[in-house]
Amino acid sequence: MRPDNFKRLIGKNIQTYRMIYNTVDGLLMPILITTGAMNEYKILDQFAKKMFECLIDNYAETISRLKYSKKIFKKNFAEGKYLFDGVHEEFMPYFRICSHLM
Repeated sequence: MRPDNFKRLIGKNIQTYRMIYNTVDGLLMPILITTGAMNEYKILDQFAKKMFECLIDNYAETISRLKYSKKIFKKNFAEGKYLFDGVHEEFMPYFRICSHLM
């Protein structure tokens, strides 16, 4: 995490820390549970770091973009289209791993 992000965190309350942590945890935990001994921990670590930074910068916008990307990903899967059309770039590692699990 960049040092300037730590400075921005100083003024936030404990509820904000919990929201950010629970969001990242909620994204990663299902993948870790379903994959067992997966060799992609480095990708997950990079994704977690990126998500922490995005959520610290703008929590509401990041959540909105994530929900939109999930909706598009599910729609593409149901329609048999290319899964990653319309998915925001910062979530691509997450959805690539999810596509391997399906």
